[in-house]
Amino acid sequence: MLKKHYPDRPSRSHLNGVQSRSYWLRAMYQLPWKEIAERLELRHASAAYDNAYRYSIRHRYPWPMVNAKCFGQDVYIDRTNGLTWQKIAKKRGRKMTECKNVCYQWAHRHEYRWPPFQRGS
Repeated sequence: MLKKHYPDRPSRSHLNGVQSRSYWLRAMYQLPWKEIAERLELRHASAAYDNAYRYSIRHRYPWPMVNAKCFGQDVYIDRTNGLTWQKIAKKRGRKMTECKNVCYQWAHRHEYRWPPFQRGS
């Protein structure tokens, strides 16, 4: 039996790309759902939220996403998400050594692993 082809429906690989981009735009840049939907050309903010939620469940990433409570935790989260120290420093407008020190102090104070585990490595 042949599968039906729906030309107006996006492919599954396209959906995976939209889901991952929805999740990582929110996780790494804390963009509002409405802005994520506009960037990904989705009709509603709820579509961006739903895509990110499905991606997190499928890949066993944290949901709801963790919001940083301080600068040190924010840097630690960025580092675990795979950003380099140079990119973190540029994103935060600080020196690279300052970002490392603040991150180390936060991890030590809260008994988190040092150096931070990086996804994808």
